Amino acid sequence: MEIFSNEFRDIPLIASDKPFRYGEIYRKYGYVFNDIIYSGSKQAKKLYENEKYILFIEPWESYKAIEEKSYKILLSRYGYDKEPFLEYNCSSARCSLTDHSDFNETMNYIKKTKCERVITDSSRGGDGKELAYHIKTMLDIDAKPATLQYSKEWGV
Repeated sequence: MEIFSNEFRDIPLIASDKPFRYGEIYRKYGYVFNDIIYSGSKQAKKLYENEKYILFIEPWESYKAIEEKSYKILLSRYGYDKEPFLEYNCSSARCSLTDHSDFNETMNYIKKTKCERVITDSSRGGDGKELAYHIKTMLDIDAKPATLQYSKEWGV
């Protein structure tokens, strides 16, 4: 939530019950991100109609009312069939996330996703700025390091 909030500041964050509660706890203890709108609120229902938003839900939850108008990306910590990005249909896809690869594997992974933009993470001591540079120069894909905010993750 923190990374999405920092990188897409103009897009509201909406969350169902459990992710909403987790987000509020993280904010209480120093993580920095925009307000989270509860998915069942009037404000969220208004946004479902015509606005862009990022919705955090549990994998088993279904939001049938908004499915026709949205593009859904399921973030998974596991890769299936060695394909990091799998488009199910014109409105949904699955993207596997991992931090267990070397430089060449990471570059190959990014190339296979056919993405148009990459935000690198250096919050855990990595070289996000350098990786973004190499993605731009070697793969010709728009890339930049995530905007780091001082939060509990940094011990602040």
